Amino acid sequence: MKDKFLSLISEEINRFFGADPKSSNHFSRVISSSGVDRLACLMTAGKIVAGGQTDAENCYVAPTVISDVLPGDLIMKEEVFGPILPVIEYSDFEDIYPIIELNPKPLATYIFSRNNKLIREFISKTRAGTAGVNDTVMQIASPYLPYGGVGTSGIGRYHGKKSFETFSNMRSVLQKSNLFDIPVRYAPYTRLKINIIKLLMR
Repeated sequence: MKDKFLSLISEEINRFFGADPKSSNHFSRVISSSGVDRLACLMTAGKIVAGGQTDAENCYVAPTVISDVLPGDLIMKEEVFGPILPVIEYSDFEDIYPIIELNPKPLATYIFSRNNKLIREFISKTRAGTAGVNDTVMQIASPYLPYGGVGTSGIGRYHGKKSFETFSNMRSVLQKSNLFDIPVRYAPYTRLKINIIKLLMR
């Protein structure tokens, strides 16, 4: 399936942006020339099967597909944030979980499958800020799905109500009545008092 996938994705890049994506009005640029340099360093591993061209002066990185990437390669050790797709070949789907676990938790994981059992298993066995099934990035577009990372990919959630909660300070306030008190809270702490406190704290 790998060779067919690589061929089809190369065809789709051409269909979207033409033979020269750099001249396409539909293909965006990297934010800075230093960003281009960083992405160029990530493209040193594996075999480039589509794209690979860069132009730091014009903040351009071609839509790039790289095959024969190894789990330990630099491009697999950080979030790419650029138009580069590294491809790792596997024979058994179970092989992917150790590869994913080698690196910090990502901002998102994606799976493409018609097998609902496999999809559920993938979501339960992987950890990421968000997950997508049979699509990419669109979970960011929904105001009803909280968006954010986990671990090194970020903390907190935003979108919709979660944006309000994330950027608000929820202050806890306790107001006790003066009509009664619970003496068991105070010293001396007998065994009976301790047992009562443990019971109340359950």
